[in-house]
Amino acid sequence: MSNVYIMVAQNQQLKYSFAKIGVARDIESRIKQLQTGCPFKIGTAFGVKFDDEKLAYRVEAAIHKILESNNTHGEWFMYDPDAIWDAFDIVFGVLGVELKMFRVGESDG
Repeated sequence: MSNVYIMVAQNQQLKYSFAKIGVARDIESRIKQLQTGCPFKIGTAFGVKFDDEKLAYRVEAAIHKILESNNTHGEWFMYDPDAIWDAFDIVFGVLGVELKMFRVGESDG
């Protein structure tokens, strides 16, 4: 099982945030890996579970494509919650699948 995730790294002093959108089997472990190299605190994270790992990567790629104007580097994007949620809604709408997102650390296991 894989998860498409969104995690948000916030810079409280400069009042802007970045969102990382990727695929991982264990989101909490992925946060720990990324936090060591991230200058900002990674806080909120959400995920969507997929039984099909290939589908998870296709969903991730489609969301990246929709958000490419917000891309800062690699899988990091300027955090625009409306744009991100709209991208997820678009991709899941095309798939004809209900978007069932969970907040990491709450109801993901």
